[in-house]
Amino acid sequence: MWGGVIRQFKAVPRFISSQFLRGTTGSCTFINLAVWESIADYWGAFMNPDFQKCIGQYPDITVAMPHLFRKVAIANVCIA
Repeated sequence: MWGGVIRQFKAVPRFISSQFLRGTTGSCTFINLAVWESIADYWGAFMNPDFQKCIGQYPDITVAMPHLFRKVAIANVCIA
């Protein structure tokens, strides 16, 4: 099921990349770190009826908490 979500995003223009992470030691926490060209592109994909149908198939115990982030530059550490 999780792969279906990522495959849906990959089919959308202006999607850049995704990395899917799972917590260690039996954790049931998953993170889909997706990179988009813009916030508007993300929301366009998220509100797409096909994507909404896909996430409607999550198990009832699923708690989804979408967050949007911007890269931050830190001198001599990382670039934005």
